[in-house]
Amino acid sequence: MKREPGVQGGSMMKSQTVLITVGNEFLKSTLSRTLSGPDTRTVVKGDAMSTFQAAREIVPDLIILDLDRPGLDGRAVHEKLHEDELTRGIPVLFLTGADEREGCGAGAEDSIAKPFSLDVLLARAKGLLRGGLVPAAAV
Repeated sequence: MKREPGVQGGSMMKSQTVLITVGNEFLKSTLSRTLSGPDTRTVVKGDAMSTFQAAREIVPDLIILDLDRPGLDGRAVHEKLHEDELTRGIPVLFLTGADEREGCGAGAEDSIAKPFSLDVLLARAKGLLRGGLVPAAAV
């Protein structure tokens, strides 16, 4: 049965799930701690295959994906997610070492250039979890 993000068995869940795939261990734990809360759970994965499998299993409400990670082509992961009927509706937030427009040009709903402020990332993630974008000028 196809399930929309945030919906289980036809009723709304209270919590949301964020799937995080970044290479830096410090950044993984920082993002997980920053985004976790009473209404948000995080799942951290380290490679393309486990990211795609987790996305299919848990159908998260948001995926944060490092675009520039060695050994993990963020664009290819995003393309594979977009091709799959079960995961194509999940918003993706790219973290990129290049210009933010590069990430959005690659198809993500939003993109943040590294280095970034955790406050900016949190605001953008919350905006995507609410179903919209947070304009850069608002953060």
